[in-house]
Amino acid sequence: KGPAVNNTLGGSVAPPIVRPEIPTNIEIGFKGGFFGNRLRADVTVFDTVSKDFQAQTAVIVNSLTQFVFANASELKFQGVQANLSIRPAQGLNFNLGALYNEATYGDFIVQCNAPFLTGCTSSQGATTINARGRQLAGAPKLKVTLGGSYERSIGNNMMAFLDASAVYRSDTNTSATPDPNLVIDAYTLVDGRLGIKTDDGRISVSL
Repeated sequence: KGPAVNNTLGGSVAPPIVRPEIPTNIEIGFKGGFFGNRLRADVTVFDTVSKDFQAQTAVIVNSLTQFVFANASELKFQGVQANLSIRPAQGLNFNLGALYNEATYGDFIVQCNAPFLTGCTSSQGATTINARGRQLAGAPKLKVTLGGSYERSIGNNMMAFLDASAVYRSDTNTSATPDPNLVIDAYTLVDGRLGIKTDDGRISVSL
């Protein structure tokens, strides 16, 4: 990403010129199918370093909270991503996906947004804290998906089907500031569908 200009200044938190972001990415992985593609696997290990990572952060200017861009010295992504799909029988499919991602800030000065935070310092009229070592805002360390589907013919050019899935996300920061009130706790979403459809898939009804 090229450089940027802030239209609002926030002391040491928001510089007038945001430096360009330069990433270096290394990946090694494997993709393959086995047993007539009844089993497919995709695994990737990655290590990425973004120098002068451009991040959005909140500052208080003239008693108003505004969002500005600033540079973290770097952002490190390290982890593994895996996907597995299995088709044990005609019409029956299972899939599993997992992502483990340590995405941590280097030196990154952000404004303290709560009076009870420890480690805050005052500089250039702003109270700030270094977010170094914190997980990237919006990025859970662990995400797991599990799903399955089954369909079979019921005659008259119609198919019956059943889908089910679950998604798990670990705790997620919504801000680089170490405020526990801005953390989304881990959660799991589960959903399912039962229905019928035409053989060509053009019309379906499900609950």
